[in-house]
Amino acid sequence: MTSKERHEARYQRRRAARMAKRDARAHDALSFDAVFTYARLYRSALACFRGVKWKASVQIFKSHCGINVARRLRELENGIFRLKNSPEFKIRERGRERRINSVHIVDRVPQKCNSKYALKPVLHRSLIYDNYASQEGKGTDKARRRLKSMLERHIRKYGMTGGMIIFDFRKYFDSIPHGLIRWVLGRNFEDRRIIGMNMRIIRQAREKVGLVLGSENSQDFAISAPSLLDHRIKEALRVEGYGRYMDDGWIIHPDIEYLKAVFRELKDLSAWLGFTLNEKKSRIIRFGQPFSMLKRKYSFTETGGIIVRPARESVIRERRKLKRLYRRYVGGSISWETALNSVNAWKSSLHGCKCWKIIQSIEALYNRLFITNWLEGKEEGKPCFTRSYPKARLSTLPQVIN
Repeated sequence: MTSKERHEARYQRRRAARMAKRDARAHDALSFDAVFTYARLYRSALACFRGVKWKASVQIFKSHCGINVARRLRELENGIFRLKNSPEFKIRERGRERRINSVHIVDRVPQKCNSKYALKPVLHRSLIYDNYASQEGKGTDKARRRLKSMLERHIRKYGMTGGMIIFDFRKYFDSIPHGLIRWVLGRNFEDRRIIGMNMRIIRQAREKVGLVLGSENSQDFAISAPSLLDHRIKEALRVEGYGRYMDDGWIIHPDIEYLKAVFRELKDLSAWLGFTLNEKKSRIIRFGQPFSMLKRKYSFTETGGIIVRPARESVIRERRKLKRLYRRYVGGSISWETALNSVNAWKSSLHGCKCWKIIQSIEALYNRLFITNWLEGKEEGKPCFTRSYPKARLSTLPQVIN
């Protein structure tokens, strides 16, 4: 037996052991009949009702929930499952136009069941630890804490030497190829009915490329599609300081020349998978140079201290939002308490940031709009009364933020 044959035999044994371990842990998630049962579809329907019970389509489905779930289960078992047309609308968010597809409640129930009992137990177990998007127990806060801990560890071990790669995928959801999703599904599932149903879902509103915004299944596919890239950087290139949140990522290494080779590998592998790096946001910087990541700006002191501040655009957005709330308050559509809760929620989101002066400026703007005008007796600053807010509740002086 040659060395190549021994390597291949060793690989097959390890792969068989991994597959056996996967089958033991997630055997219920690998079978179509085990995933789509009446009890699981019914629990998924109850989860889909949360927060949208005011919709007429949800109320109609909920009024005969048991019958509708049984009808959907029969369609799935008989292979006559058909998706309804998902209306598409466009929104402009932060100067960027996004296409959103509204998934009907009839289709959202099996998609929720598919995500909770099939995709998440199987696809999420193969993700690296430093992948933080759309997973239980993770999120932007944990990604920011993890990034700061990586920076602190690098400073303790190597000082202010080395560099970083900041990268971003251009038009991430619109550029994910369906062939890559099909490869990911075929690598993790053997049941053809599960693969066929998921491919039918992603091809409902997109032909060959792109995932719809508005479907929970799209979130599962989006975090799993570049998983090969994550494992390549973490395991083959041996980069410890690596993390990714959906389409944003960072790479930290003490050797900046090695980072240049990693950056070339990142470009080549991204292009092979079907992604395109954003040339304006993807770059190599020297360690210690200020950078922005996940709506936070990171800067360094001469002694190696890390200063985290909110991104400038997020502060501008909050000021504009507060002015819009004031115009709605003057128009009588909201109360001053709504604006106060909005400011307090924004302040809570800045936990861990060094931004005392920024918070003081936002509080001063709130007091000038909602307090000063009220005290001076200006017509546009007087408390408003609507049907939703009783007079006794609004007749008191708005609270001043301390």
